[in-house]
Amino acid sequence: MKPSDWDKYAGKKKYLHEVISPFSEKASTKLLQNEIKRFAGKSKSAIDLGTGLGFLLPFLSRNFKAVMAVDYSKKMIEFAKKHNKLKNVSFETADMRKMKFRNFDVAIAVNSIIASSVNDVEKILRNIHSLLNKNGVFIGVLPSLESVLYCAMLVYDKKLKSCDEKAAREETKKEIESRDYDFLLGFLKEKGGEQKHFYSFEIEYRLKKAGFKKINIMKLHYAWRVLEDKERYFPKEEPVWDWIVTASK
Repeated sequence: MKPSDWDKYAGKKKYLHEVISPFSEKASTKLLQNEIKRFAGKSKSAIDLGTGLGFLLPFLSRNFKAVMAVDYSKKMIEFAKKHNKLKNVSFETADMRKMKFRNFDVAIAVNSIIASSVNDVEKILRNIHSLLNKNGVFIGVLPSLESVLYCAMLVYDKKLKSCDEKAAREETKKEIESRDYDFLLGFLKEKGGEQKHFYSFEIEYRLKKAGFKKINIMKLHYAWRVLEDKERYFPKEEPVWDWIVTASK
């Protein structure tokens, strides 16, 4: 997606309505914050890559000596700067594929590594590796493709209660593929273009390829009440998730 595609989400109400985000509910926000706290420190610096509206900035400001907020949407940066007047936070408009920043202890990217090209994803990961100090840490939230397949299974099981398997398969495919996924390579077509989604094994592979070590991947769940969507609502089952990832330089 181009910067102009993100400019239209530069308002809190519209952003949280249109974009699935850890900041949609307290539980997922808290889990992300707790993970960041493990690597925080009053003598450390952090960079928030794809800061969006700056939801994370007050927390980062309290837990780090210095914070840089980066986004390639000028309107997002304008909103984040206006609503986060924090003395130890600076703001930059930049493309993560081309940025030249250096000397950060922690780099955070919350659902912002979603480029429509694998080459671009790898450029971004290499850049993140380069901007970190020795023993620096990357903390990322990445869209999960396994979660989409899990949701398809739940939809399929629900439909089996009211029709035969052939009909259930056809209806499930119609329901899930109402959003245009490339399950082989992990892309989702949106109005503004394609976005990358990730299988967990691909995350580990691409992070290692970029030079990262000590990679840890776990689920960051989103409550069903946040994601209620026609047939895709199963409050008694494990909720869908994105991946939360930590990796060291």
